[in-house]
Amino acid sequence: MKELEIIELQEIPIEEIVSFSKLETSPVITILDDLNYGLFNKFVVLADELKLVFFLVKGTNKIAVIGNQQVALKIARLLQVKAETMFFSLLKPRKILGKIYIPKRDSNYVVQAFDEKGKPIDPFIDTEIERVDCDTLLKYTFRPYKYYISVRCSKNNKVENLQLLRDKRRNFKLTSKI
Repeated sequence: MKELEIIELQEIPIEEIVSFSKLETSPVITILDDLNYGLFNKFVVLADELKLVFFLVKGTNKIAVIGNQQVALKIARLLQVKAETMFFSLLKPRKILGKIYIPKRDSNYVVQAFDEKGKPIDPFIDTEIERVDCDTLLKYTFRPYKYYISVRCSKNNKVENLQLLRDKRRNFKLTSKI
């Protein structure tokens, strides 16, 4: 049995989240847009069951999910809210089937947005902001199955079997059911 480290639910400014996503060592950050009270409760139930790491975006109805891009996008489709992913990617030429593939992007920073049905749309969060210190997020070393977000004093931070949790996440991505 693995016991995950507990992080209390926190509000973080959007500037810090965007600045953190621009770091080379940061994981993928997915922001779910416009969650009302009912959708937030549904999200918390899913996040608790799937052991997702997330933060509230200060002053908005948005949630930032750290890592687990595919699971977060599946939750966004299930809750029918817009989502935007931000991450830093390496622009290395790759050799695929004997041919050299050169990425067509001109920047290492990738921003993708999706509507309520999962279709690509234009980004809705301004990422062209002045960089700020990421004091809150840099305190943590985000690795799979390391942290657990405590919401409303719940302390369900024990994971019986990591393989079972991986299978639960994989099944959720395929079927949208836990």
